[in-house]
Amino acid sequence: MFFTFFSLVSFATVMYGLWYFRSCHRAFAAFLSFFLLCGLLKTPVYVYAGGNMYSPQLPRELVIYLAWCAGFLWLSFGFALVIASLHLIPKIASAGEKFRSVAVCVCSLAAFATVALCGLNGLKEPALVQHKIAVSFPAGASGAAKTSLKIIQLSDLHLSSMVSDQWFDALVETVNRARPDLIALTGDVADGLVSERSKTVDRLKELKSVYGTVMIPGNHEYYVEYHRWMDLYRSMGFYVLENGAWSFRHGSVVVDVIGLADEQASSLGGKAPLPDMDAAVAGLDTGAAGHVRILLKHRPKNASRFAGGKYRVDLMLCGHTHGGMVPPVMPLAAFANSGYIRGAYDLGQASLYVSDGTFLWNGFPFRLFTENTVAEFLLEI
Repeated sequence: MFFTFFSLVSFATVMYGLWYFRSCHRAFAAFLSFFLLCGLLKTPVYVYAGGNMYSPQLPRELVIYLAWCAGFLWLSFGFALVIASLHLIPKIASAGEKFRSVAVCVCSLAAFATVALCGLNGLKEPALVQHKIAVSFPAGASGAAKTSLKIIQLSDLHLSSMVSDQWFDALVETVNRARPDLIALTGDVADGLVSERSKTVDRLKELKSVYGTVMIPGNHEYYVEYHRWMDLYRSMGFYVLENGAWSFRHGSVVVDVIGLADEQASSLGGKAPLPDMDAAVAGLDTGAAGHVRILLKHRPKNASRFAGGKYRVDLMLCGHTHGGMVPPVMPLAAFANSGYIRGAYDLGQASLYVSDGTFLWNGFPFRLFTENTVAEFLLEI
């Protein structure tokens, strides 16, 4: 239903655009129409050319090109609405074809420039963003000698054919140069079929840390071969947490890492567990002194309910929002995630961090005023 609606809207956009392009030079009008047509065909090509809608099995350059054409289509539709609205102003309407010709050319060039800027920004190698967080123990707690724990968070990698070897080399170098104690993958690790992505995903074993890599599912894990993906990550030696916890001793403290399933599990009709914090902490001593508690949850929605109280979370790491990606999307992303969209938030007894994402999904690979990030946390305990 969604794709049918999207296709109808796209078709209407092309027709509307062609009507406006009629006042431009023929070659320029044909050029613009070709880009609109490619943007319109993006979804059918993704579906029928191999792979699946969430991760087409197409060459990297073609995936990027189709995504950029779709971006131009969306922007052109927006500009067309603006031009049509301006025609309601009598003075502008009286200018007739001259105004339309200038407006279409200017708006089309602006759309091209915006798509190129946001697209290139979305393909950049991830930048290391460092944070320091102090964890305090209750007065008189035992085993609370001063120490520090370094965590690297990678979120929303969306490994697909759009990821180049050069980009992955930069990721590995950035993470390993930081020499983390723990690596946390907070969902949406890969898109597509296991048979198509296992070679790329296998490179995650190049990431080095003292205690290993812990992983939770994001919404994209549930779209294609969920159980096969979870089995693959376990076979790679990752600690896969689906409403579970894993503890290890770091110096004089015990670190409890809690991981939740994602709400998208409901799409599998009971074949995967729904998020359940009580089940996740069932094996932990909630009143234990000298414990640091880290919660991994893909979506930051309702994060405040896990701060303090019986769960006593010290640090919560999330992703999903990609930082809102571009300004028009940011308010929508904030609304859908309880206002938590990017960066650090003080929840009183806990700290929340929402990652901008390490990469982007090929369906919307654009960024403006956000960046691909590798988040580093130094917990001073």
